[in-house]
Amino acid sequence: EQRKTQYDLENKDYRLREIQKIAKLGHWENNIIKHNLYWSDEVYKIYGVTPKTFKPTYEKVLNFSHPDDRDSVKHAYENSLITQVPYEIVHRIVLKNGTIKYVNEKCSTMFDEEGNPLRSLGTVMDITHTIKTEKALKQTEEKFQLLFENLDQPFLICKPKYNEKNEVFDFIITELNPACKILFHGDYVEVKKRTILELFHDPHF
Repeated sequence: EQRKTQYDLENKDYRLREIQKIAKLGHWENNIIKHNLYWSDEVYKIYGVTPKTFKPTYEKVLNFSHPDDRDSVKHAYENSLITQVPYEIVHRIVLKNGTIKYVNEKCSTMFDEEGNPLRSLGTVMDITHTIKTEKALKQTEEKFQLLFENLDQPFLICKPKYNEKNEVFDFIITELNPACKILFHGDYVEVKKRTILELFHDPHF
């Protein structure tokens, strides 16, 4: 029975580590009374250090924060100890090799009956890839919009219109660039949300 219990515990611990590794999500626990900060394996990996070479403390972890984000991170945690309200914050960390990562951090603190903080539990998720993807997408959209607005030729963006059989039979106009003013005699605002077939059969256009 003891061996089975030990096996179950080890199996659950292994699955927890694997899930955190896949999700790039680590957890930490700060024993405020004993001044002891625990990191899971994934947190060490996110911060680019190892348990053998780095012993986490609140001050050391704070120093990992990007200089422009450090005050926000410090305020989020320390204010949660006053208000007793959990917090969530997205901020940057700078690794020892200069690599900048974006992390999503959540934290909740346990208090005694008198309101004194006892222990903080938190998670850290590496969201660098998501942030970089969102920024790249935003830049692409901005470039497209700039090109779209300055094209000399009329340019329309449409979405398909379906019939009862879920077949495409027409296209709804959703966006027009300024060059369409000439094509549609200045009434291009009214053209939006009409369909290609409607315009084709409209003698006004």
